[in-house]
Amino acid sequence: MKAANKSSRVYRLVSRVGSILLKNLKLFIGIAIGILSVIIYEFFNSEMKWNEEQRFHNKVMIAQQTELIESKKNSALLDEMSHAVNQMHDDLNRDSKRILSDETIARVAALSYSFTPYIHVDGDSISSKKQSPERGQLLLVIAGMKMDTSSFKRLMQQSLFSYADLSKADLKNAYLKGATLQGANLREANLEGINLNEANLKSADLWGANLKHANMNLADLTSAELSWANLNDATLKRAKLNKAIIKSAQLRKADLSGALLVRTDLSGAFLNEGNLKGTEMLSTKMYRTNLSGANLSDANLTISSVAEANLTGANLSRTNLTGLIVASENWLTLLDEWKVIGANEIISNYQLIADTIKLVPHYHLSNRVK
Repeated sequence: MKAANKSSRVYRLVSRVGSILLKNLKLFIGIAIGILSVIIYEFFNSEMKWNEEQRFHNKVMIAQQTELIESKKNSALLDEMSHAVNQMHDDLNRDSKRILSDETIARVAALSYSFTPYIHVDGDSISSKKQSPERGQLLLVIAGMKMDTSSFKRLMQQSLFSYADLSKADLKNAYLKGATLQGANLREANLEGINLNEANLKSADLWGANLKHANMNLADLTSAELSWANLNDATLKRAKLNKAIIKSAQLRKADLSGALLVRTDLSGAFLNEGNLKGTEMLSTKMYRTNLSGANLSDANLTISSVAEANLTGANLSRTNLTGLIVASENWLTLLDEWKVIGANEIISNYQLIADTIKLVPHYHLSNRVK
């Protein structure tokens, strides 16, 4: 009997130990699988990172080799640029009216086309756009010369300065009317008082540039980058600024009358006392834009956004506000408080509709049915 009880106790003990071992075995297996998964993940992750770093390294190497080849090819043309510049000086010194000969203009124009833009490498960073420092140097030399306007006009019509690298260049009061500067790098350049009337500046980078008192009438700035630029007192009558990014830029007292600003981003910009009479501003972003004292009469602001914009003293007479997006449900009643010119006309012609589609509450203006 005692032996049977002893045997039963031993059996229970063995069963318990076996159960504990089995549970621990499952735990150990789970831990082992977890550790193995982490090891495998880290291995493949490090492998992917290494491959990515290797690909980037190869990309940098190729870009560096390309830059070296292009730089050498363009540097071979620097002697030609020196001769062309000397020829320009000779022409201007010989002629009392400072007129360039047709031969000289053709030579300089051909040289501008010969300089090809290329990718630049600075340490481990690769430029996102191809640029031509040589075209930039040539344009700086031309801008510093005093020649008659007809010679300059013909020179600009025949020459190409697209993708010229003019970052931080000093072109204060320069005369560059009609210049082709598409895609040019003019970041932080000093362009105060410059004449860029009728210039082609499509996709140009003018981030942080000083354009105070600049003349840019009829200039094409489609898709240009103008964020943080100083455009105070600048003149941009009938300029094309469609899809341009002008965030946090200064445009105090700037004249943009008749300009095209379709799908332009003016968020955070300062347009105090600016002239935007008759502008086309379809679907333009003006989030927190300062429009105090601005003249927006006869402008088209269809489906544009003025959420949290400062409209104190703004002129909205005869302005098309259909679909205009605002942030406040009492926006219409605030017009009088803001002393908006044309407030009564707006209240009479529009009603505020809550937009329930967007997650962030906002409202838009809709024409009243009469």
